[in-house]
Parts: sequence; structure tokens; C-alpha cells
Amino acid sequence: MLKEAQEIIAARIMRAHTKIKPHQGVVKRVKKLISMGGVPILYADHEGHFDGAAIAAIGERTKKISGGSVKGYATLLAASMEDGHQGAQLKSTYDLLVGGARRMGVRTVSSTRQKDVVQYGMSREHVVSEVRPFIQALQEGYGIASLPEGTVQGGRHSEGASIEAIYGMREVNNNNLIDFFNLARRVLEQEGKWPFYWPASLYGSFKIMQAPEGGKPTLTERGKWSLIMGVLGLSLVRIQAGLLMPFTEEEIADDLGANWMDNGPSFNRYAMKKLKAGLPPVAWGVYGEAGSQVSEAIEISGGIFDRKLI
Repeated sequence: MLKEAQEIIAARIMRAHTKIKPHQGVVKRVKKLISMGGVPILYADHEGHFDGAAIAAIGERTKKISGGSVKGYATLLAASMEDGHQGAQLKSTYDLLVGGARRMGVRTVSSTRQKDVVQYGMSREHVVSEVRPFIQALQEGYGIASLPEGTVQGGRHSEGASIEAIYGMREVNNNNLIDFFNLARRVLEQEGKWPFYWPASLYGSFKIMQAPEGGKPTLTERGKWSLIMGVLGLSLVRIQAGLLMPFTEEEIADDLGANWMDNGPSFNRYAMKKLKAGLPPVAWGVYGEAGSQVSEAIEISGGIFDRKLI
């Protein structure tokens, strides 16, 4: 009974801190794709460690949109966050909210990143087995959710700078979005289903929790008070979650050509640029006007997916 009450309160906190705004026609299109056998691969920009709350809220909304045919999302969670390497405050926040996230439709999948090896001395010897929960979740009716930038640098700002002075979106450096697609396609085709991409723009989580360069993630003063208010369903800060127009394999081929799967970095840029429609210019980062010349040589490192497996 106590555990159930804690999960209900945690879900209330995450709902209070997320404002979901579907862009015009998006819900109708998502319903249609799901009714045709489509399963969403949700992806978003990564502004802060509280982005998971927005993913949970979108997972809950997805269940409603689909009428329950999509149960929510399986999403990567850095193993260093779950076990406390990234700091006690982040772990305690995770422990507080993870039960509510499950209730809302998010199944977390622990992933040992290359960054965890370098920064915390963790081992990746079991990295192959970390794919299995994704496969099981897809078989059980979940989609996949990802924060592909693999860093919260977008939400950081220099000491003394305005809280709005963020870096904005970074180049993808953690997981190739095509790998998620290939994994989902191979699993779902056995169920007569197929994956589609669904972009969601997130803005504001850096106001709740920040991770200064070289420091541990900590709640801001507003974030602390906002979490307390969240128990009552109130908040001082809200993550603005924009649900943007989904796109399919056929639509990607029309834009990038039939061989789009052969160039992961190019597709990552294509996908990330779609998030601009739901973000203020301050959050565009390398995909804004000043940063439009993104390097062609983007290293995809530290992901959990081995192409031999997918």
C-alpha cells in the first residue's frame, strides 16, 4: 500500500512538471500510424536530468492516444545514474520518481555508457545483455524513447550567466538513431508491426536540475521547492514538451534517398533538426543559424547497440 501511494505521488509530481503541447495534426497522425501497426520511436533533445519526467508524461499520453495498444516506452538510463556514481542527490531523485514513471508507462533500461567507463571506472562487459530488455519491451507492446545527444550539456550555462543562456542542442554522440529503428523493425516484424519516428521537443528541465562542468547534478533552488509543491500537483517550473509530426521510413527515403540507413551521422542531423520546430531559438544550439555547419565527422561512441546484434 505504501509503495503504491509513493508511485501515485511520484506520478503526480512528474505530471505537474510537464506541459504537453501537441502541434497541429500530430495526435491524429499518430493515432492513424498506430492503427496501421506502427510503433513509435520517441526521441527528444536532452536539456537536463529531469527530462525523464517529461518522457514519463508523454508515455502516459501515448497510452491514451493509442487506446492502450502502445503501453508506453522502454528508455535508456545511464547505469552511473541508477547506482549513484553521478551523485547522491540525482540517485535519490531517481529512486523517488522511478516507480511513478513505471506506473505512467516508462520502463527504464540500464545502459553502461563509454563515458561511465572513462569517468567512473565502470565495466561494459555485460553491455550486450543490456539490449535484451528492449527486445522484451517491444514484444510486450512498448515503444522506445531516447535522448540521443547523450549529454545534458544543452541545459548547462556558465557560472553567473542568465539561466536562459544555455548551450542548446549538441551533436549526437551516444547512440545512432538508426540502430533503434533497426532493432525495433527486426523485433516488430514478427508481430506484424513496424516502427516510426516521433520527435518531441523538451525545454525547461535545466531550470529544475543542473550539472555544472565537472560537478554532480543537483536540484536548483526553484527545483527543490517545485518538487515539494509537486506532491500537491503544483510546480514552479514546467518542462514544455512539444509533440511534433512523426515520420516514417518511406518519408525519410523521400527526403534523404533510398540509402539513408547507410549514413547514421547524416540521419541524426536530419532527425535532430526536426526538433527545432518545438524549441525557442536559444535551445537550437548547433542546429541554429550560427551553428548550421555541423561537422560531417560525428563519432557515434558508447552506445549499447552492436550492429552484429541488429
